[in-house]
Amino acid sequence: MAGTAAAVYIAYNNSHNNFYYVTYTKTDGKGNVYFGRTSGRDPYSAVSNRDRNHHMTGYGPAVLSTAARATLPGGYSSRLADPSYWYTR
Repeated sequence: MAGTAAAVYIAYNNSHNNFYYVTYTKTDGKGNVYFGRTSGRDPYSAVSNRDRNHHMTGYGPAVLSTAARATLPGGYSSRLADPSYWYTR
């Protein structure tokens, strides 16, 4: 892929319409709940990727709680100005 096609591909995949801020929960056998946040291009993939090497051992799999589509371009680098980021806080 080169030239204009590459530029369009990069612009599309870096657009704010393809970026999400998400929250998730993990529950242990005693009923304790861990609440976490992550971000990525797809809410379910973001949670799955975060859960893969999670520091909270002894808890079950991460379950998606909320997902907010970014309202500003730039993804994670624009998070502090994006209302969607603050919605997941």
